[in-house]
Order: sequence, then C-alpha cells, then structure tokens
Amino acid sequence: MHALCCNSSRQTVNPTKTKAIILNKQKNINRSDLNWTVGNTPVYPPEDTTHLGLIRAELKENNLNIDVRISIARRTLYFLMNTGLHGTNGLNPQTSYKIYQSDVIPRLLYGMEILPLNQSQLDIMIRFHTKTLRNSQSLPTRTATGSVFMLLGALTIEAEIHKR
Repeated sequence: MHALCCNSSRQTVNPTKTKAIILNKQKNINRSDLNWTVGNTPVYPPEDTTHLGLIRAELKENNLNIDVRISIARRTLYFLMNTGLHGTNGLNPQTSYKIYQSDVIPRLLYGMEILPLNQSQLDIMIRFHTKTLRNSQSLPTRTATGSVFMLLGALTIEAEIHKR
C-alpha cells in the first residue's frame, strides 16, 4: 500500500508483517540489490509466501499448492475416521460420500480453479480422489475407475474443479 494512501485513510502498515512479492520472473534479479522500505524498516522478498491460503512462489508454485491441499484433505479425512467415514464396518457408502463431498472436497479444491494445472498435476489429485472413494466403498484397488464413480454417483475431480 502506498504511504500517501495509508496516511489519508489513517492506516498503519506493520513492517514485520509486510512481504514483497516479485511478480516479474526474470532470472537475473539479485534480492540483495532491492531497496524496499516500509517506514525505516527494509523489506526483502521471500522465496515464497502465502496469500489467501495459496502459496505464491517463484518455482513450482502449482506443485506446492497441490501438495498442501492434499495434505489438508488427508488430515480432514483422518479426523473424520472416528465418525465412521472409513469403508469397512463404517457408515453407508452414500452417507460417507456426502460427508466427503461437503467436508473434504472443498478443502482439497480451495483455490485450484484459478491455478493453471497441467495433466500431471491433475493426475495427482485424481489418484487421491479415486483412492479415497475406493476406500470409502471398501473396493479393491484394482476396481475399474468408472465403477467407483458410478456406484456413488460421484463426479471426477476435474468435474468438481469445473463446477466451482
């Protein structure tokens, strides 16, 4: 935020919480040559930062975000295991899918609709989604993918992203 704008709207900017993000992807930028200050405190751009829950990094930004999203979704699944979300002797598969659809999928797909994902990055999310649906139905790992989705009436992860 510009200093004049801050002064006119009576806002203060905390220099320890302020981070600068380099959007220009030139390789020859030397970070130590950048002289940015907030007040009298120098501000240096970090290698990566988080903005609205998404990691903004110079390298492999999409891969980092996918890994974080899958980790959060997996932790949510583990938290829901006590409610019977596991496949064997747990809840009805339809009920498990509704819980998965309302709790886990939003955490998995948060911010993914704005990232330009390539097919290999989508494949990582597809494998996680399909494996989770197989486990919730207690199906073997060699079960055809089409039947995993048709038994529940579930959408593929690509369709979930496009839906959002």
